[in-house]
Amino acid sequence: ISQNYKYQNLSKLELVQGFMPTWLNWLRTGKLGGRPIGPRTIEIYDYYFKLFLKLLPEEYSLPVISVDNFRLVLDVIPIEKYSTRRNVFDSLMSATKFLIEHGEYTLEERAKLSKIKPRRFLPPKRPCINQEQLNEVIKFIEVAKLGTSPYSRLLNKTLVLFISNAGLRSFEVANLTLEDVDLTNYVINVRLGKGRKNRRVGITQELRVILREYLEMRLSKFSNRKTFFVTGSGTSMNKHTIHQKIERLAKNFDFHFTPHALRRAFVTINVAKGRQLVYLQIACGHADITTTRSYCQTSEDEVLEAMRGW
Repeated sequence: ISQNYKYQNLSKLELVQGFMPTWLNWLRTGKLGGRPIGPRTIEIYDYYFKLFLKLLPEEYSLPVISVDNFRLVLDVIPIEKYSTRRNVFDSLMSATKFLIEHGEYTLEERAKLSKIKPRRFLPPKRPCINQEQLNEVIKFIEVAKLGTSPYSRLLNKTLVLFISNAGLRSFEVANLTLEDVDLTNYVINVRLGKGRKNRRVGITQELRVILREYLEMRLSKFSNRKTFFVTGSGTSMNKHTIHQKIERLAKNFDFHFTPHALRRAFVTINVAKGRQLVYLQIACGHADITTTRSYCQTSEDEVLEAMRGW
């Protein structure tokens, strides 16, 4: 392999400015592998490749993308943070595939990197809340009047009920426009979800009530915004502001929940009500029903209670 590297001898800053835009554009347009990579995956690779560069100690060797440097970064990331370790690894593996195309990496080098793929040794944390806890959250929002304004409080309640009733991912919620939520036919049009796939989700009876209330106040205050969810200051919400809002709310309880925990609650609560798992799979946009099954966090105590009535 030639020692006159175009990318591999670049500094960390030069990699961010020179290498990353080209590599990510190849992923985005399908030049690397033939299939365009979705925006969410691009975002993940962008974030975790930069994290890899940030965590590299001052004393690192060139080329930057190497087995030795990845091991240095693994020393910094706690072993409990499996998802962080795995995402850094995945971003590097994609980058090496790009470098192979440019004759700056070999299949043998890539095989060595793949041998230190992070392995999970602790059970995954899958926070979820049940119906009673969800009711507690809603009651708290109504009684405690959490938020700086009536609109902000209503937004909190709508977001919690929206995700727990429709099962959308946080970035799918953030991408919704006013046109995507059809309260006449009770349909939510999810455009370019995970894997750049579109799908339709039904609007439950509980959700119809809160959405009408939210839309009435939302349109009276911020009629010029196309996005469905808008912050109290009038800006369009993104997945980060949704996470911040939910996590700020979660600090008031002795149980933990996130937007994704509310998505799991959608599956768990509906399974307890006897809904068909295949319906929930389609609503969640899962390619494999085993993923939907893993979202169901039915406890052993719930199983015992149910079996006593058999």
